[in-house]
Amino acid sequence: MATSSENELSILDKVEFFNGLDSDSKAFAINCSTKVSIDQGSFLFFQGDPADAFYIVSSGQIRLTQINELGEQVIHYFPGRGDAIGIIVVLRGVDYPVTAQAAISSELLKWDQETLKSLLFKYPQLAINSIQILSNYIFDFQNKIQALS
Repeated sequence: MATSSENELSILDKVEFFNGLDSDSKAFAINCSTKVSIDQGSFLFFQGDPADAFYIVSSGQIRLTQINELGEQVIHYFPGRGDAIGIIVVLRGVDYPVTAQAAISSELLKWDQETLKSLLFKYPQLAINSIQILSNYIFDFQNKIQALS
């Protein structure tokens, strides 16, 4: 395994999933990741693919799009440095609801589902953080429904 850099450690400091872990634990998590380089226009995954990994953008920017029921492509978000992609769907074990494509050449850290499970068992704080992320997602969703009604 490669050693984590100060840059990668500073990125994990910004990611809610890794809140509460000390630097050594974050370095271990980084060393469990796979470094992914993706050229502009290339795809990480497609809408409907099994969610088998989550990513954190180290550099660059990713475009998240979704094809709606009318067949139109809708842009959801442009995650950049320090943003996590796919954590909720990997935790739930469902398909990716969006397509992820590099808006510009990008570097990412990738954890597959099995590695994620190992980290959750090794660091219970990550499980607590996962619950917090999911509960925030539900809360935000409820607020959006209330605003629309």
